[in-house]
Parts: sequence; structure tokens; C-alpha cells
Amino acid sequence: MKSDLRWTQPGATLLARSWRNKLPLVFLAAITGIFLTQSICRAAGSDVDGFLRNLEQQRAKVQTYKARFTQKRTLTLFDETKTSGGMVIYKSPRQMIWKYDPPDKTQMRVDRDSVSFYFPDLKQIEVYPSGKGEKALHFFLAFEASANALKEGFNISICAAGEKGLSQIDLFPKVEPMSSEVKSITIWVGKTDYLPRKILVREVSGDTNEIELKAARVNEPVADNELQFDAPKGTKVIEATPGAF
Repeated sequence: MKSDLRWTQPGATLLARSWRNKLPLVFLAAITGIFLTQSICRAAGSDVDGFLRNLEQQRAKVQTYKARFTQKRTLTLFDETKTSGGMVIYKSPRQMIWKYDPPDKTQMRVDRDSVSFYFPDLKQIEVYPSGKGEKALHFFLAFEASANALKEGFNISICAAGEKGLSQIDLFPKVEPMSSEVKSITIWVGKTDYLPRKILVREVSGDTNEIELKAARVNEPVADNELQFDAPKGTKVIEATPGAF
């Protein structure tokens, strides 16, 4: 049986909605959202440049990362919320895979060259070139984005006095195509390790996507096969034309 297209939309013409329905971009873009604490953060006048320098330095120490995630996706048009979970695995440089638990079982893999989706129900893998890696960068916001890249792509507000033990980063996209689709991105990170704990994406449409990360393991060995799809031999692979993503 095919996946519900409100939540998973395979096909090149629907890819933008597809990855948003799955992730923020999260680590996207993600990896967004605005809380009442946003005004407190701005009033706090945190040193954005200093914070981003510290974040970049700490992130440079992370070679691998594994964590369980819980995702809550809300579609305003249908007044529906779907909760799912799974495992995310990251390896430097720019290798990441998201594997959803049953009954979903969808998987998404990102590397320097492409963004790929494995749809078990459709028995196929869809591969989308990411254009020299620029478009794939958004998927690595929580791991590899440099201070300069963040400042170029977003207006930023930092709140060091966020939730207990966490700092809050509010990102407001200022360049297309993200700014026309994503209203804001909020990422909560540890105050000492700067690793992501929670991400909230608020889209222009009003839809939201919240991801919470738990039981993280950092710099443990990650075998190459852990970053591959759990697809049986013979699974159909569809290569999208350049520019489809």
C-alpha cells in the first residue's frame, strides 16, 4: 500500500514538500518556529558572533553522531498531527541518513552530491542531485554550517537563557528559495557541547515540524554500511535530472 501523500510525496515535482514533511531541515531548514521566549532572547542581547564562533569550534570536534529522534508533524490544512520516530546517523564530512521506525520505514540519505529517498512501500529509491552540494547544506545546519554560512542565510537571534541547560537559536531565512517557504527555524543546543536537542520548523503555510533528539552518541565508530539504505537487492533506482531538487 502506498504512503499517504499528505505526509510523503515521492516524485521530482513534489520533492520540496517531501523533504519538509520528513525533516527540517533540519536539520534543515531542517532543518523553525517562534516562541514567546523569542522576545526575551532578543532583549537579552546575546553576542551572536561570539556564540556562532563557539558553535563552529565545538561542531568541528564532531566526527560522528547517532541519536534517536521523535518527530511531530502538523498539517494545518488537514488539521492533523502525525508522530513518528527513528534513528539519525551522521558522519563527517556531509554524510547523513534518517531511518524511520515501522510502520513508516521511509529513509532519507544526504551526501555531498545528492539527496535520496527510499520508499519501501513503492519499492524504489529516488535520487536527486544537489548541485555541487550547495542545496544539501541546509540538511547539515545542525552539524556543519559555518558561522559565515549561517549569517549569510539567516537573520539570527540567540537566547542563552533558554530552557534549562540549553541555548536557543532562532533563524529567520533571508534568501530564496527557503525564505518563501520557511518562516523560521528554532534550534535548541546544549550550552557546553552545542549539539542539537530539539528543532522546530514553522513554515509559511502554517505547518510545523518538531524534532526532539535523545540518547545521542558522539564520535563512536560508524561503518559505511550504516549510512546506506536498508533496501533489498533489485530495488528500483530512479535518477532525477539535474535541477529537479
